[in-house]
Amino acid sequence: MTSTDIVPVGPRPAVRRVETVTTRTGMRLSASAARWFESSVPKSSRDARAWRWQEYAQWCSDVDWHTAERGAVASFLAALADRGHPVKTLQAMAGTLRGMRALDGSPLDAEELKAIEGVIRGRAKHEAKGAAGVRPGPLKADGVTPEDLRRMVRKLDLSTPRGARDAVTLLLDWWMAGRCSEPAALNLNDVRILTVELVDDETGEIHDVPALEVEIRQSKADQDAEGETVRILAPLDAPDLCPITALRRWFDVLADAGQLTDGPLLRRIDRHGNIGADAAGRRNDSADRQGGITARTVRTIIKTAARAAGLIKAEHEQEVAEVWATRKEAVAAAAAAETDTEASGILAGWRQALRKALQQGRRITGHSMRRGFIQAALRSKKPPHQVAAHSRHAPKSRAFWEYVDRTPDWSQSPTMHLRLVA
Repeated sequence: MTSTDIVPVGPRPAVRRVETVTTRTGMRLSASAARWFESSVPKSSRDARAWRWQEYAQWCSDVDWHTAERGAVASFLAALADRGHPVKTLQAMAGTLRGMRALDGSPLDAEELKAIEGVIRGRAKHEAKGAAGVRPGPLKADGVTPEDLRRMVRKLDLSTPRGARDAVTLLLDWWMAGRCSEPAALNLNDVRILTVELVDDETGEIHDVPALEVEIRQSKADQDAEGETVRILAPLDAPDLCPITALRRWFDVLADAGQLTDGPLLRRIDRHGNIGADAAGRRNDSADRQGGITARTVRTIIKTAARAAGLIKAEHEQEVAEVWATRKEAVAAAAAAETDTEASGILAGWRQALRKALQQGRRITGHSMRRGFIQAALRSKKPPHQVAAHSRHAPKSRAFWEYVDRTPDWSQSPTMHLRLVA
């Protein structure tokens, strides 16, 4: 064949149309790529970012600033500080807005970043002073101690499916040092009961100890879903707090109901006793976990058990509820104020009253189990690096030390036994 020969060409295949979306920076992506990208970020994080940007954009609109204007972010954070928002809120807002401004093509420059840093530091110094009986510092959840946990479990009716499920939820979450989303996300095949041989340090004897391996396939600190295995030994000196015993009890419930099948480990139960996907009520947002509970359910189980055990006092909750009931009134008064300074003072006063009410009693939240285990392990003289590894913290994580009670026990006070008598 020579270069002048004509080679017949078949009909060109039709172009297949692909659904696309355009990002806020103008990049075109296939709808499939957009869905996968969106699923890589937890919905709670996406919602939080969207809310923060909306609050910022609304403030800019109210005061006639452009969202891309230099100094807008620092000024917005100052407005939040004037209204009584804590440092943690300002830091979260600053992080989100810095990222969103970069996406919009208007990244914060060095001068803006320095102004933001100054606003946050100034708010921190003011917050540290405290006022009107309000203790300074961030509002942290109180840790659930082993004795607290015992009281919570004892209030459950373990003879019922709901009591059995709630017990294994509480115990697994505590011993895992879990985030509420972690036990909720477990599947039946993510837990394995086994027996391990351990050598007694004092006698040298070998003992068989029941143990549990929990596979956490993804979590807040494992966005790449590489997975981590948590190992838990049965507490032989506290059988009522044994997660393995609770897990076997729950397996019996599932077997009796014909539900010992693949799927979520912790399953929904309605008031009629129906378990899993057959249960009525609010469905799981994830299509493949319709029969499972959610992180919200875990938080509800914790708070309900804490109330029953007397860890949360009704009078304290009532006081907080009364302050919350005045929120609309405070917002309306701020909206009617003649000056921004007056409006900020009204809102700051309301937040101060709320903070004071919250500090009156113990704060038992979903984080209380995680904090409680970490504190108990450290007080038992477990090496911090081992505790941090168990709780899935990075080796140099600053967040890990925020869970630590920095006030030493009285027995550890350096003022003991100083022999002051000559």
